[in-house]
Amino acid sequence: MSVIFMSLSSQSASVRSESAYGRLLAEVPRFTWRVFGDGAELEMYAFFSPDHSKEDAAPSMVFFHGGMWRVDSMAEFVPWATVLARRGVACFLPVFRTRARFDVSALDVLDDAQEAWLWVRENAAELGLDPHAVSVAGCDAGGLMALHVAMPPVVKKRRWLVFRSKEPLPPMPASVAVFRGVVDLNAPEAARLEIDREMAAAYGLNPVDLLRPCLPPLFSAHGMQDSLMDCELSEWFAAEWRGFGNAAQHVSCPLGDHAFLHFNVNPQAFEQVMASWDAFLVSNGVWPEADDPAGLLLL
Repeated sequence: MSVIFMSLSSQSASVRSESAYGRLLAEVPRFTWRVFGDGAELEMYAFFSPDHSKEDAAPSMVFFHGGMWRVDSMAEFVPWATVLARRGVACFLPVFRTRARFDVSALDVLDDAQEAWLWVRENAAELGLDPHAVSVAGCDAGGLMALHVAMPPVVKKRRWLVFRSKEPLPPMPASVAVFRGVVDLNAPEAARLEIDREMAAAYGLNPVDLLRPCLPPLFSAHGMQDSLMDCELSEWFAAEWRGFGNAAQHVSCPLGDHAFLHFNVNPQAFEQVMASWDAFLVSNGVWPEADDPAGLLLL
């Protein structure tokens, strides 16, 4: 299914809004989800509904921010997490290694994505979450991270081993959302990630090579005026996902540019995409219908 939404043209982002998002991050709970041998720690910001408790089994979403691994952009998904938390969906914004602060390879960053999602899933009982309803979402390079979690590489065994033992299927998220994400490592925009093609092939890093049946529901959204990333490629990828028998929906915003998903840039596009995403996940049983769908979009 493909949807086109008309939206307002983007305007310059409000510095005041970005600052407010940063202040909000300082007020929400934080968890240390990864500690390295040199003592470096990675934290995760958590957004819960006001009445959330450890006895709940809430659905949840793990967001991976954009920035093409060159900058830390933790505030990017704060409006999304705020809206979904009020809706009863717990949201997590993990700090992961970027080249702004760490000497890391693509494999390191993608490993952080997998580990962050697993941390939420494995601590679901303590956090009041449903371990089978932990989803992932991301934009640009964060979209690639979300897809890496949702599309674990298929390891092929030698034939004589098949009859001796079977590896358990790798866990997958309940759903995946990609907002103007990197979906093909051969696309021009992916060059900024500096991923060696031989390494990508050896480790199964390119999402287009991992398309197959039995993948989780995919929601995709992109601004058609995006001059940095190809909207048509995002739409094609969602169609291919669906072509393998998986659930998928793509939303196009004709007047949206690269910043279409930012609430403080284009609130109309934000609301349209949020409503469509919510309806898609409800229809696929990822989470229940909202008690007050109209109130979902009021920030």
